[in-house]
Amino acid sequence: MPWTPIHTAAIKDLAQHILSGIPLINFDPTSPLRVETHFGKEGYAGVLLQCNTSTTTHLPVASHSRLWTSTEILASKLHLETTAIQETLSTLSYITAFAKPIVLPCTPEFKALYHTYPTLHPKLCAQLLDIYAYLPKLVTPSTCLPAPLGPLRM
Repeated sequence: MPWTPIHTAAIKDLAQHILSGIPLINFDPTSPLRVETHFGKEGYAGVLLQCNTSTTTHLPVASHSRLWTSTEILASKLHLETTAIQETLSTLSYITAFAKPIVLPCTPEFKALYHTYPTLHPKLCAQLLDIYAYLPKLVTPSTCLPAPLGPLRM
């Protein structure tokens, strides 16, 4: 099939969408950092958000995502939430290590698990200790600001 102007227009449209993606802001270590994680049956995404002082909306600073392994698919929702939070914080540690405070919206079940970590399985305990090292402020999603970007799609 020969190349046509329709193909050229499609490529230009694709390039425009890539270049005008989600706006990112520069990280400000003095401003609170919000860590949002969303997980589903196929994988998870974690986004670091900060308030843009010029528009007073939250914009992404960085993001990370991956697919679940075949063994992780069988894990409980609480274990998947813990894994998503821990991996987002550690993978993006070049930012999260310098952020104070870190606001972490989470489920009430994760909050309860977070405060009982010494009595848990060693692997889960290690994940929670890694999260604990970032000293996050745990909040339930209803007590924090609504997500400005809407639901993340995998």
